[in-house]
Amino acid sequence: MPDAVSIFGFLIPVVRASVILGLLLAGWLAVRFSKLTGDEAKKLEAAVFGVTIAGLVGARLGFVILNWKAFQSNLPSVFYLWQPGFSPWAGIFIGSIYAYVRYEQHPTYLRSFMVAFGTAALMPLLAFEATTLRLPGSKTVKIGDPVPNVRMVNLEGKTVSLNGLRGKTVVLNFWATWCPPCRNEMPMLESVAKEYQDKNVVIVGLDVGEAADRVQVAVTELGVTYPIWLNGVNTGSSQAVFQQFGGMGLPTTVLIDKNGILRGRQIGELNRASVTDWLSKP
Repeated sequence: MPDAVSIFGFLIPVVRASVILGLLLAGWLAVRFSKLTGDEAKKLEAAVFGVTIAGLVGARLGFVILNWKAFQSNLPSVFYLWQPGFSPWAGIFIGSIYAYVRYEQHPTYLRSFMVAFGTAALMPLLAFEATTLRLPGSKTVKIGDPVPNVRMVNLEGKTVSLNGLRGKTVVLNFWATWCPPCRNEMPMLESVAKEYQDKNVVIVGLDVGEAADRVQVAVTELGVTYPIWLNGVNTGSSQAVFQQFGGMGLPTTVLIDKNGILRGRQIGELNRASVTDWLSKP
């Protein structure tokens, strides 16, 4: 199963979509379990909505606190909720505290919350398991797989390869000059590349399907100095490599460990905190 689905033209990661769907269903589940009707049912639905908001705020706040250093350089990004960066455990903790304090005198509500949110929590777990399934004949690299020895060409016209980076942690960012979110995140990736250049980490930008001269103009405009790779040598095209790594939309970023194993994949724009959180894990 792919990591993302297209909804009204927007690519949404499957796990994130399952969380949204689960939360939308939580109110309905709570009312059905409680067997309340009329105004009481509406009050319970409103209570579920309030707990949901408290949990989401807590999840974001928890992630921001844990990665505060990364957010300091761009404080408005704390509110860029379309970017990754939520702590599930913080969300569960804050949401539970809010629910108990606010509705301690309503045991029916508390029991309904447990059923509704407990059931809703199963959806992202099942969605995550679904994304790890490998369809027959699929050549897509999954999390935990060794990455293929992709050989590309850099802006200087020299042949480069992923095997040549073995022993380093690689953040491989698929992008294109026409993609606004790609261009938005590249200055941040440049900053991370400089910060981690002495920590055995390399950022690589792999342009998908464009000519070298066009790519060079964009790279110069953006002030990017980390390696930029172009169409491949042994793969036919950068588009083929993009698809092999499970790309469905740009930007897509993958994390490859020192042993050449795929450890993470993010479809959509990243923030600095997400990248540094990736790199902080062993």
